[in-house]
Order: sequence, then structure tokens, then C-alpha cells
Amino acid sequence: MDSNKTFVLMDGILTKRGAWNTSFKERYFVLNSDGNLVYYHSAEDRKFPERALGVIPLRMAGSTAVVKEGNSNRDYPFILIEFKSPKTSRTYVLGAATEYQQKNWLRALQTVTLGRAAVPVPHKPTMVPKMSYGNGMRFNRAITRV
Repeated sequence: MDSNKTFVLMDGILTKRGAWNTSFKERYFVLNSDGNLVYYHSAEDRKFPERALGVIPLRMAGSTAVVKEGNSNRDYPFILIEFKSPKTSRTYVLGAATEYQQKNWLRALQTVTLGRAAVPVPHKPTMVPKMSYGNGMRFNRAITRV
């Protein structure tokens, strides 16, 4: 495989707290192998890169991104991304629908921020959700195979 080619490590629906309007909104997130976490209004918008609402550069030169589990007082578990660069500092607060989804997103995000090549495969492949957009999560086939 070409090492310069970008591919999707993980994608699915997460909720995101806004920077100015601090309410939570559902967004469709795509974690790419280049370290960018891109988010859209919906999965359909993903087909058009210009429709991206934002990009969180997890591996930008001169910046740091720390991914960790957050405390939750809501119905879903949190994921915190503390992003710092010479020009900006921001903590992104993302919410997963289930603890299972949170753990998978945390694993994938931490793998990218630590600079490893691929996301670890879940120990029990039978527990991996079916590849569909309806359950809020979709895995790249190459990642979920054992």
C-alpha cells in the first residue's frame, strides 16, 4: 500500500459541543490515516469534501493533541481532545452514544495521536457493529478483520 495515500480509519456519528453555542449537536466524523478528524453535518456531506464543517488536525506540526476519557453527567460518555498549537488552544468535547462506541473512538484517536500506523483490532470481532450508517458507527473492513 502507498504510504502517502490517506484512508479512513473510522467514521460515525458523535455529538460535538460548539465553541460559541455550547449546545451539543450530532455530527458525522471521519478519522483519516493522515491524522485529521474531519466532521460534517451528515454522512451524505462526506461525499463532498468542501462541505466539511471543520477539521481537527491531530498530528499538526508544532501542535499537541491529547485524547482522553471525560467525565459524563449526560446520557453518553465523553471524549475530550485537548488541542494546542502556537496560535490556538481548544478542548473539543465529543459524545458517543454508547460506552462501546466511546472506547472504540478513544482507541482510534489515541492511536493516531501517538503516531502508530493502524487502529488495534477489537479482541472479539463478532462484537463489531455491522457496516451501516444506521447505528451511528462504521468501521473500515481492513481494520476489523483478524
